[in-house]
Amino acid sequence: MEKLTVDVVVIGAGLSGLVSAYHLLKTDHRLKVLVLEAKDRIGGRTQTVQLKSADGSIDFWDVGGEWVGRPQMFLQDLLKTFRLDTFIPTATNTYVPVPTEPPLSWKTRVDLKMLCLKLRRLKSIIDSIESLVDSIRAIQWDAITLENYVKENLWTEGAMAVVDTACRCMFGLSPSEMSLLYFLMYIQDAGGLEVFIQPNMYSGKDCRVKGGIQQLASNIVYKIGRKNVLLRQPVTHIVQNPERVVVVTSNRMQVLCQRVILAVPPHHIASISFTPSLPPNQLSLLKSVPLAFLVKFAVTYEEAFWRNDTGSNQFGFQRVLEDPGAGSVGIVYDATSSGGNPALAGFLSSVSDTDSDDEAHKKKILYLLEALLGDSVRDFVDITLKDWSKEPYNGGCFLKSLIPGTTRYLNQDLRTAFDRVHFAGTETATVWCGFMNGAVQSGFRAASEILKHLCPEETTTTNNNSGGLNLALKSMSLAIFGAGLLSVAFMLMKSNAANKSSPILKLLVEK
Repeated sequence: MEKLTVDVVVIGAGLSGLVSAYHLLKTDHRLKVLVLEAKDRIGGRTQTVQLKSADGSIDFWDVGGEWVGRPQMFLQDLLKTFRLDTFIPTATNTYVPVPTEPPLSWKTRVDLKMLCLKLRRLKSIIDSIESLVDSIRAIQWDAITLENYVKENLWTEGAMAVVDTACRCMFGLSPSEMSLLYFLMYIQDAGGLEVFIQPNMYSGKDCRVKGGIQQLASNIVYKIGRKNVLLRQPVTHIVQNPERVVVVTSNRMQVLCQRVILAVPPHHIASISFTPSLPPNQLSLLKSVPLAFLVKFAVTYEEAFWRNDTGSNQFGFQRVLEDPGAGSVGIVYDATSSGGNPALAGFLSSVSDTDSDDEAHKKKILYLLEALLGDSVRDFVDITLKDWSKEPYNGGCFLKSLIPGTTRYLNQDLRTAFDRVHFAGTETATVWCGFMNGAVQSGFRAASEILKHLCPEETTTTNNNSGGLNLALKSMSLAIFGAGLLSVAFMLMKSNAANKSSPILKLLVEK
């Protein structure tokens, strides 16, 4: 059995784990930090692939995390540190003027506005509760699904369809799979319903990284040293006592250290054997985080024929993908590269197709695109897809929600350190949970926790959990709902009468 001794072991080489290691070494270069990754690659839920493109060259597209938002300052600052440039998709001429008024009926718009006002009132109640665990209101709202609440508080089919579409497109889950409390807590982390009502001001989907976001992980690894990142080392056991921690991998590597950062998806933490055992509440919560089944795809073309389609708006071409038998199942958007090579990208929920292989998913994607845009979609240059539900040691993407009934334990259990073991990962973020920005922030937070113990004299004065963060910063998955409910669903419905053939759009357009 190979044995090593270091100061800190970071488990997981996604953005949060790598940022943790980077922040530790940047603060005190004397620390010995080792990153253990179960897979054969770095990057976690980011992955950039090469595809053949229109100009005959190879270009880059992201099949995982992709978007960078203006208010996502943790991610923005890190990109600047490593000199990675971003570009705004609309700068590639994806914008097509459309009527200023969306074709949502006035009844639907009023209904959605009233829903926002009701949620604002509920949010104010959540803000006033110090401990959610024993709160009667929290227990009640944790037992109610978002679907039940929406059905009781919306009276137009159009508004209900908008909420349902946004959930399925952005979470890979339906409103029936998350509690009302879960949704309200994310409003709280978002800094208010402004994100919900005005996604154009607080969007997390403003720009993309030239050459792909996975460059960020590669650059961080180069900075912390490739010798300090070991691949194909799944962790199976964590044994700790008051003086030290022993980490054991499936390859019989044993690492002795002072502190550990776990930066892997919650359900995989639950599969690791702990001695002593994790607290029951924390273990139960980790096991309660289900997978979000999403397939992301990218298809390159010679020409951007879709730019004449009336589904374009100020965010460029965006449309809901409709399956006649299942309704809204995904979204497609203009993914033209920074080099101007035309492409379509998007994702679809694979909840009902968990047994499908890549070839079956590819056929379904082309079928849905053809139904939307015509025969031209089959004249592609190259195509790729990523079924994140089948990614080893990942299992699902992008954001996972909690089983109703467990949400009130989220804040105190998911990110609370267990003796010498600390927790990172986008699900543990206090801002933009579920996004890359949340992953980065959680990495800084976990590293700062450890520095207080190992290097108190070097500890940064920056408080990554400060309540003084700008409201625009304090967003998370509500930007999934901000960019989802209004930007994805509401704005995608901004099309003319030619689009009224779509079942979901029929509910939302003016009669």
